[in-house]
Amino acid sequence: MKFSELKGRAVVEITGAKTIGALHDLVIDLATRQVIGLRVKESGLFGKTNSIARDALQNIGKDALTVSMAAEPTPNDTALEKGPGFTDLIGKQVVSQGGRLVGELNDIELDPANLAVTGYEVKEGGLLGKKHFLPESSDLTFGPQMVVVPDALLNLKEEGK
Repeated sequence: MKFSELKGRAVVEITGAKTIGALHDLVIDLATRQVIGLRVKESGLFGKTNSIARDALQNIGKDALTVSMAAEPTPNDTALEKGPGFTDLIGKQVVSQGGRLVGELNDIELDPANLAVTGYEVKEGGLLGKKHFLPESSDLTFGPQMVVVPDALLNLKEEGK
């Protein structure tokens, strides 16, 4: 499942039986490549964005994500509130260690059972550029403007083949 398929889905709090907003982003710990939280945007013009710990996620359904919120609010977690989200990663240039511009990070592949990052969709330049799949690896380096990929991982497969 791709992040782009999840973004915008309703987030439903099952204890209170109410929709609390739409999934805006997933917060990631770049060191471990684990999803640590969800950013949910409330509906309405001035709806704020709230962060929810990954542990609150109950299920990922076809139409909505369900969460179970603790009765007592937990103190703000800096990593959850200010940590990087998937939307911060999308659009970064992907460059090989050998200096080849591979393309741009276009989407992120997830295991729908546990939200583990399984890979990345990389799009070559241009509107009609080819899309390739880059598997998740601890050898990837994420920087403020780009992702550096070991040359050995560049046996990219064209999307859909």
